[in-house]
Amino acid sequence: MPAPIYDALLAQAACGRVPLHMPGHKNTPGSALPPELAAFLRLDSTELPGTGDLFAGFGAIREAEALAADLFGTAQTLFSAGGATLCIQAMLRCALPHGGKLICGRVLHRAAADAFCLLGIEPVFPDCDGSAGGHFPGRVTPQALKSALRQHPDARAVYVTCPDYFGTLSDLSSLAKAAHAVGLPLLVDAAHGAHLDFLNAARGAVTAGADFAAESAHKTLPALTGAAWLHLAHASDTDSARHAMRMFGSSSPSFPILLSLDCARAWLAERGAYELARLAERVAISKTLLEKLGFLQPPGDVDPLRIAFAVPKDCGAGRFLRENGIEPEYAEQGKVILIPGAANGIDDFARLGTALSALAVELEAFLPCDETSPKFPIPQRIMSPREAFLASVICVPVDRAVGKISARNIIPCPPAVPIVLAGEEINGTVVGALAAAGIDSVLVASEA
Repeated sequence: MPAPIYDALLAQAACGRVPLHMPGHKNTPGSALPPELAAFLRLDSTELPGTGDLFAGFGAIREAEALAADLFGTAQTLFSAGGATLCIQAMLRCALPHGGKLICGRVLHRAAADAFCLLGIEPVFPDCDGSAGGHFPGRVTPQALKSALRQHPDARAVYVTCPDYFGTLSDLSSLAKAAHAVGLPLLVDAAHGAHLDFLNAARGAVTAGADFAAESAHKTLPALTGAAWLHLAHASDTDSARHAMRMFGSSSPSFPILLSLDCARAWLAERGAYELARLAERVAISKTLLEKLGFLQPPGDVDPLRIAFAVPKDCGAGRFLRENGIEPEYAEQGKVILIPGAANGIDDFARLGTALSALAVELEAFLPCDETSPKFPIPQRIMSPREAFLASVICVPVDRAVGKISARNIIPCPPAVPIVLAGEEINGTVVGALAAAGIDSVLVASEA
């Protein structure tokens, strides 16, 4: 299976030329870096004639991106060494180059919320339904989107996160149809869903008809941290997307990260469907065990590879799992998230099953967990995100912030559910949520 970036970096490393160019380690650990990094450093490079240029789109990188587009079935797939964060910033810039109104799901990564401040975007939030239960954020439904589109005919795009951090899936195909029916593009933060189009019932953003989709390869696929793809449904967006990525991204992208994207794509093409199907079978067994043990999981359509369940708050589930040999992705605020990958074998899942059974015994008196996560109304917006972000600010204690306007986006990430966004009024409920998150002071617009 060809991997153009890998091949180009191998050829560069074998050329025998004296490296009088960046990076400063000169492809050897030397005296500063540990010898364990030797193989890694050998393939770390800068933009050279033989390696290509990420943002100019030529050479081995262009070849690798073309192979990725062919695999994913997109008009163009661009590589990111800046994670899905860079992809999110770029697609928002492409879809709303002059700012404006965006219909947006409230489950929102801080990269998007911060981009609203930079780009002059004003989010409008449709109601989430309660189909994910009392413990998890709801889904954006086609009905709620259509209602928001009728109320805001001046909206310029639609943006949703799917899957969310807990693995819940919205009906992206219907959301895409609703957006396209009024001539708007659908942007999807699919950072946690790079694998979904390679499972039997393909439910990923690309298959659903998203116009832009940001996917992190490193979250669920075998790639280095920071590796991501930006998928484009329309070739006409390619130049503006590259320009936006160059605007927001480092001018020195990591070649090892790009190499890992190339290799992850080759793995998907060669073995991905088989490996992911086998992983899905093992995850399904774990989910069945959780149900038998009395742990509540998100109902409805969910990511087959994501394990999420509720526990009593402050029960020490994270500590207990670690003591029993399991390192969770997240174990706070009454939630546990586990993100298995194809590299987790039968022995790993056996240890997980043992740990979960032991946890159920530890928490037996509290299961099923009947505590629910508080869901409160979206705070009132007083200023645009950009106005609030650029305003003169003062720092105030949380208990004196009621009635003031937040000058910053406060989004604990994980789980990427905003407490308050820049420009929104801080009310008593927000203060309670801030205090529960351990936040004791906030920046507010001084005009407030």
